[in-house]
Amino acid sequence: MRMEEFAQLVLNETTRLLAEKGMDCTATLTSVVKANDLVKSGVCIRRKDSGMGPNLYLDKIYPRFEAGEPIADLVEELIDVFLQSEHDAQPDAEDFDLSFDKIKDSLRVRVVDTQANRKYLQTVVHLEVPGTGLAYVPEMRMDKDGGFWSAVITKAMADANGYDHNDVMILAVNNTVKCDPPKLMYLNSAIFNYEDKDSNLLGKDEPINSEPLVLTSESTEFGAYAMLQKPVLDFIAEKVGPFHVLPSSRHEAIIIPCSMDSDENNLRMMVREANRSVVSPDDFLSDDIYVYSEAEGLRRCPEKILKEKTQHAFVAERNY
Repeated sequence: MRMEEFAQLVLNETTRLLAEKGMDCTATLTSVVKANDLVKSGVCIRRKDSGMGPNLYLDKIYPRFEAGEPIADLVEELIDVFLQSEHDAQPDAEDFDLSFDKIKDSLRVRVVDTQANRKYLQTVVHLEVPGTGLAYVPEMRMDKDGGFWSAVITKAMADANGYDHNDVMILAVNNTVKCDPPKLMYLNSAIFNYEDKDSNLLGKDEPINSEPLVLTSESTEFGAYAMLQKPVLDFIAEKVGPFHVLPSSRHEAIIIPCSMDSDENNLRMMVREANRSVVSPDDFLSDDIYVYSEAEGLRRCPEKILKEKTQHAFVAERNY
């Protein structure tokens, strides 16, 4: 069964169960282009006296349906998620004041690959970083009762509220560096002490060994932005000389000193294989690898395999 047919089946069953339970709600189908051009189908359930409701995406339950789970059981789970969302931390009414002065302190940034996000980047504010094939995408991130909710700054939102795109980008990057600073660790140390703030090598006077490193942020959420921070890259280069940067996911990058004599073809294949076996479609960042030196800055290594046949095929094959 195709996703479109499955979505209609879920909608019909959701409408039936809502009526059976006496819930004064409506259900509608949604389709949203997310990061990495993943098109996610879902059902939006909302109270009839409310103008909003959560999008309940179907990509995780679709394989379970194909494996034989009853549609009624799966829809019961969706309704339970909807009911739980009503008790979770939600933005207050004042959070929907989207004036620039109101949202500016909440701006943060994440990084995406431009080739894998052609459709997505048509809809969101972004800044392409020359020569890298990567782009910054700003979002609002609001802390709420021990958690947070976030929303990407779309072009429609920016136009409706009169945001200057350049101001948004500058604040988003600066806020992220300030509120979630870059973090550099030895790869072996990161495996066991990922949350240990004392393991951060950045800014320390001691030598750094010529071995694989992990570059992320203190929160480890969307920490791959750090690989585009020149002061960070200059610090690493001062310690270990020229190095390769492998974008392992949107949350972190691996640093390989060139003194380790790693073959670029092997590094590229390692990234590609990890992207297809370990990294989820949501967390995919890029198939590219990079090299950095103080003299030449961050440069994308020449490609041996066409991107059209790599990351786009990867997104397509994992996009339900």
